[in-house]
Amino acid sequence: MKINVARTLRLSMIAMVLLIAVGATVSAVSFHQITSRLKVVTGEGLPTFKQAGTINNLVRRIQRIAHTLPTSAGAFETETAVFRLRDLTDDLRVAIQALDPFRVPIAEKARMQASLTLVERTIDHLHGLKQRQANRRGQLEDGLSALRAARTNLMFGVVGADGTRAQPDLARRLMRLVDITNLAMVETDPSAAAAYRNRFEATRRDLLDDPALSDRLRQAVRTETAQLAPLFEARLEELLLDLRIAAAIERLVIMERLVAQVEAITDDIATLTRTEVRAAETLAETRTRIVMIVAGLSLILALAALVYVNRRVVSRMRAVQTMMQDHMAGQRDAPALGGNDEITDMARSFHHFVQATDGRAVEVRRQGDLIRAVLDSMTVGVAAYDAELRLMAWNRQFVKIRDYPENLIHQGAALEDLMAYDIARGEFGPGDPDRLLAEVVETARRFERHAFERQRPDGSFFEVRGGPIAGGGFVSTFADITERKRTERALTLAMEENRRQTERFRNLTTNLPAMIFQFEFLRPGLPLITYASPYMRDVFDLGEADEAVLTRRVISSVHLEDRARVRTALNEAENSRGYFHETFRIRGKGGDERWVEAAARPHRSASGAYRWDGLGLDITERRAAEEAVRESRETLMAVMESSPVGATIVRDGGDRITYANPAMATLFGRNREELLEMPPHEHYADPAEREAITVRFRAGETILNEDVTLKRADGTPVHTLLTLAPAGDWGHHFGWVYDITERKQAENAVRAKVEELEQFNRVAVGRELRMIALKREINALCEARGEARRYEIPEDEGTEPAGTEAGAR
Repeated sequence: MKINVARTLRLSMIAMVLLIAVGATVSAVSFHQITSRLKVVTGEGLPTFKQAGTINNLVRRIQRIAHTLPTSAGAFETETAVFRLRDLTDDLRVAIQALDPFRVPIAEKARMQASLTLVERTIDHLHGLKQRQANRRGQLEDGLSALRAARTNLMFGVVGADGTRAQPDLARRLMRLVDITNLAMVETDPSAAAAYRNRFEATRRDLLDDPALSDRLRQAVRTETAQLAPLFEARLEELLLDLRIAAAIERLVIMERLVAQVEAITDDIATLTRTEVRAAETLAETRTRIVMIVAGLSLILALAALVYVNRRVVSRMRAVQTMMQDHMAGQRDAPALGGNDEITDMARSFHHFVQATDGRAVEVRRQGDLIRAVLDSMTVGVAAYDAELRLMAWNRQFVKIRDYPENLIHQGAALEDLMAYDIARGEFGPGDPDRLLAEVVETARRFERHAFERQRPDGSFFEVRGGPIAGGGFVSTFADITERKRTERALTLAMEENRRQTERFRNLTTNLPAMIFQFEFLRPGLPLITYASPYMRDVFDLGEADEAVLTRRVISSVHLEDRARVRTALNEAENSRGYFHETFRIRGKGGDERWVEAAARPHRSASGAYRWDGLGLDITERRAAEEAVRESRETLMAVMESSPVGATIVRDGGDRITYANPAMATLFGRNREELLEMPPHEHYADPAEREAITVRFRAGETILNEDVTLKRADGTPVHTLLTLAPAGDWGHHFGWVYDITERKQAENAVRAKVEELEQFNRVAVGRELRMIALKREINALCEARGEARRYEIPEDEGTEPAGTEAGAR
C-alpha cells in the first residue's frame, strides 16, 4: 500500500490548526468576559464609589460648617459661612443626583434629597434668626449709647436734651430708673427682664405723678424715660431670639440622619464593588486554567507532528539529497531508497532526469557560448550567481560599469570577494567593513527579486535589477544611469519649486482675510471674473459657481446706489488699461449690508490680453468705527459747549489752547478768540503753581482736581479745581476748570465760626470748673460747722483731663 505523506502532514496540520483555533476562541471569549467584568467594575463600580466618597466629604464639610454657624461672632462671618454652606449643598445635591440609578435606588436618593432639603431649610431659618439678632443688637447698641448719655447727664444734674437742671433727689430717682434699665440689659432670663420692665414703669409713673415736679421738669423726665422704655422690648426680643436660635440648633440633628444615610449608601456601594471585583478575579482564574489546558494539548499535538515529520520525511529527504549530490558529482547509481511514497517517486524521477540531461550537455555548452556572445553585445551589464553565490555568467559591460580589475572576475568568483572589494573602495559608504559585508551577503542569500539604485563615490549612478534563478542563485543587470539621474534631479527640483509656489499661493488665498480676484473684459463694458479666492466666494455666497455665474452674482450683489459708480470705474480702468480702485456696498451672505474696498492692477498676458489682479477688503467694521468716532466727537463737543464748567483742549506741548467753551470764556472774562490766542501759562496768578503744573503736564502726568489760583482779564484771582487728562486719539489734552471761589469763601467763614466756638467752649468749661470748686468749699464749711452738705457732687465730676483745665485757665 502506497503511503501518502503529504496527506498525513495535511491532516496533522489541520488538527493542529483546529486545536489552535479552539484555543484562540476560548482565549478570546475568556478575555471578552474578563474585560466585560472589569469594565463594569472600572466604568461603573469605581466611579460610583468615588462619587460616594465625594458625597461623604461634602456632608462632613456641611456638618462642620453648620455647627460653627451658631457661634459666629459677626455678620460677615455668618454670611461667609452661609455662602459656603449653600455652595456645598448645591454640590451635594448635584452629586446625589449623579449617582448611578442601577447601583443606588431612586428611593434612597430621594430620601437623601429630602434630608438635604430639611438641612437647607434649617440652615436658612438659623441664618434668618442670626440676621435678626444682629439687627436687634445694633438697636440695643444705639439704646445703650442713649442710656450712657442719660447717666452722664444725671451725674451732672442735667435732665433732658435742653440742659434742664434737676434737684438732687430727682436726679437720684432718675438714676434709679437708669440702674433698673442697666440691670434689664444684662439679665439673661426673659421673665426677670419683664419684671424689671414692670418695675421701671411703676417707678416712672410714681415719678411723673409727683406734684412737686414743675411742668418743665416733668416734660424733661417724660422725654428722658421715653428714650429708655424701648430698650426693655428690644432686650426681651433679643432673649426670645436666643431661645429660637437654640431651638434651631437642636433641629440641626437632621444632619446626623443625612450623615447616616450617606454612610449607609457608601457601605453598600463598597460592598457591591468588592463583590464585583471578586467575581472578576474568580472568572479570570477559571478561564486561565481552560486556556492553559488548550495550550498544552496544542503543544502535545505539535510535538507528535514533529516526531512524525522527522522520522518519515526529514531522514528520507536527507537520503534523497545525498543521492542528488552524488549525481551532480558524476555518479549515476540508481536510488536505493526503501518504501513506496512520494519521496521514493521523487528520487527515481530525479535519476531519470539526470540520465536524460547528460545527453544534452554538449548542446548546452554550445548554447552557453552563444549566450555569452549575446551578453557581451548588450549595453547593460549582466551577472549571474549560482546557489553558492559564485559567479557563473557575466559580460564585459558588467566589468566596465562596476570597474572591477580583470584578475578579480573569473568563473566561480565568490560574490563575497567582489563585495569585499567594493566595500574597501567605499562603494557602500562608511561603517564597519565586516558588518557591511555580512549584511550584503545575507541579503543576496535570500534570492529575492530586487531593484535599486546606488551612487558611487565618484558621483556616478548605476541601477541594479534582477531576480532569482530557478534552482537557486540569481541574475542581475547593471545600467549606468548617471545622465538620467541628473535630468531627474533637475526636473524634481523644478517640480518641487513649482509645487511650493502653488501651495504658497493656495495657502495665501485660503487663509488671507481678504478677497483675491482676477478679471478681464470679454468685450467692451463686459467684465468676466476668472478667479475668486475662497474668502471672496464665502463673502458673496458664491459657492462653486462658474465664471459667468460668479460675475453676475458679484455685480448683482453691489448696492443699487453704488452700482453705477462701480461700472464707471471699471470702464475707466478698461479704457485706460489702468488702476481700478473703488469703495462700495454689497449684500453679503444672509442679506446683510457690507462695505468693501477693492483695488486691481492690470498686466498683459502672453496672449496679449489684459487682465486685472485685484484685492478686496471687508471694511464694514472700519467704516462703523469711523462713524462711531465721528459721532462721539460731535457728542463730546456738544457736551463741552453746553457744560457750565470751563472746558478746554490744550495741545500736547502745553503752549496753545485749541478750543475753549463759553463757560471758559466767562470764567476768565474774555472772549473765546482771545483765549485761543493767549498762551495757557499767562492765566496763572502764582508763578510757582504755573511752573509746577507745567512740569507735571510735560512729564505726561494726569492733573486731577488740582487746587490752582488763576486770574481773570481784570487781574482778579479766581480759585479753581484744574483737571488735565490725555484726549486719546485726538493727540491733545482735555482741560476742565471748575470755579470754587464761593466755596473757598464759605470754607473761610466756617473756619472762623469754628474758632469762635472753640473759644466759647474754653470759657464755658472754665466757668463750670470754678462752680464745682465753689460747691466743694461750701460743703467743706458746712461739715466744719456740723451741718449737712448742701450740694451733691459725683465722684468723677471734679476729674478732668489736664488739657481741659489748662484750656479753662
